[in-house]
Formats: sequence, structure tokens, C-alpha cells
Amino acid sequence: MIKSFQRDAIDRRKLMADDQALSQISKDWLNTSFKYKYGYNFSWMGQPVLKYPQDLMMLQMLIHRLRPDVVIETGVAYGGGLLFLASVLKMAVPDGRVIGVEKGVLPSTRDAVATGPLHGTIKVIEGDCVAAETIAAVKSEIRPGDKVLICLDSDHSKDHVLKELQAYAPMVSVDSYIVVFDTFIEHLDHPIEDRPFGPGNSPMQAVSTFLEQTEDFEIDGAVDAMLLVSEAPSGYLRRVK
Repeated sequence: MIKSFQRDAIDRRKLMADDQALSQISKDWLNTSFKYKYGYNFSWMGQPVLKYPQDLMMLQMLIHRLRPDVVIETGVAYGGGLLFLASVLKMAVPDGRVIGVEKGVLPSTRDAVATGPLHGTIKVIEGDCVAAETIAAVKSEIRPGDKVLICLDSDHSKDHVLKELQAYAPMVSVDSYIVVFDTFIEHLDHPIEDRPFGPGNSPMQAVSTFLEQTEDFEIDGAVDAMLLVSEAPSGYLRRVK
């Protein structure tokens, strides 16, 4: 029965991917919801998790399927994302580790990840995520043979995200992913107030440039077809070699 269900799901996704009206509705919904900071509505274990629920669901699917030894997140904010990743990883890989990278770690975030049942699973590295010393510190946490999954959710300007991709992508295991969040910013019909990034200066532009520089990664279009509503359209990059 489960195999039949999975085959039906694949067929449904193909139909959805070909439905241009549905695609436009999804983009319109993202545009409107962003104005109300929809992604700020949710928390995990009491800590704000600044991601859309659809992407959280996708991350748990990837973790369950890939069983990574290490999950890395740049830009941890309030720490809810780290707690979510650690919660899911703990069930899939009991001795798995989560590494968070943040330039300025909030005291409340440090307390949240340092206490409770997940405190031994998470390590926070404080520093600029594209600084050489920070990158070296992250690499030192990866053991030979580790399977690695990475999420980029820091500064969303093109140049910064491109530097992140160039620095962190080599750490990703073959068949695993580097997920670039907030690529949907490129589709917004308005600038973002008080932010250096926005349409024309977004993570999606960084993804495009990065993919021109390497043949090791490709966009997993099946993820976009499945989610429809996502902060990371064209941002789920699978390492193919």
C-alpha cells in the first residue's frame, strides 16, 4: 500500500508542477504573506523558528531519508530552527550533531540550545559565517566519513550568499543538500524596507551564479513541485558529484 501511495504522490506532483495557475497562486500568496511576516508566526520548543512550515516539513523528510551525521545552519536567530533540526535528527540519527553559526548569538538563544534534552546535540559557533576562521571552526567539527546537510539562512544579499555557497558547498556529501533559504525574495513585487537585500539582490541570484560555477550541484525541481509554497524555491540544491 505504501508504495502505491508514493507512486500516486509522484503523479500528483507532476500535475501540480504543470499547473501554471496554481504556480501563480502560490507566488501571489507568498508575496502577500511576506507583507505580514508570516514566517515569524511559529515556534519550536518555545523558541521562534523563522521558517515557513512547508520548509520545516521538507527538512524533516530530507533528514529522515538521508540520515546525515551533521546538519549545519548559518543564521540561527532565536534558535528555533536549531532545536527543530536537532529534534528531528535525534530521532533519525541518535548520535547526530547540529552546528549553528551566528555572528551575534542572543543570550536567550544560547540558553535555549544549551539546556534541555537536546543540549548535547547542538554546538553554536559564534562568528561571521563567511570569515576564514569561522569556516575553519565548522570544518573542524566534521569527521571523516560524515554525511553532511547544510542550510543557509544568514544575510540574504547576493554577494554574501554566494560566498556562503562557495565556502560551505564543498562540505556537503554527495546526494545530500545545501538549502538556500529566502530565494523567494527575488519574486517579491516590492522592495524590503530597512534591508540591503531584495528583488535584484537576493539569494536566488546567488544560486544562479553558483550553479554557473560548478557542475557538482543541481536544483531539485521535485522539491519545488511538492511544496509549491516555500521560502526556498530553486534553493534545494542536491550534490550530484
